[in-house]
Amino acid sequence: MKRYCIFLLALTMVACGPAVVTTRPVEPVVIVPASPGPGYVWINGSWQWDRRAHVHHYVNGYWARPARPGAVWVEGGWHQARGGWRYSRGYWR
Repeated sequence: MKRYCIFLLALTMVACGPAVVTTRPVEPVVIVPASPGPGYVWINGSWQWDRRAHVHHYVNGYWARPARPGAVWVEGGWHQARGGWRYSRGYWR
């Protein structure tokens, strides 16, 4: 059962993984709103791949509390990949 679950997870990650595009989308200009309170961290907007339309869509940034005490947000970004550009999502470290 465990092997089956790992296989399904790997298959899902490949099927839904980030797509390579030939040109990077242009980053929008963003005005960061005021923090809702102490302890919040601004999470910049990110790009999500739309498999049906074969394009990346920009998702607005937001304020969030760290996932756990001492956690640091690592920004996502565009990286050159074979044949173009690939977007890696941000994450809590």
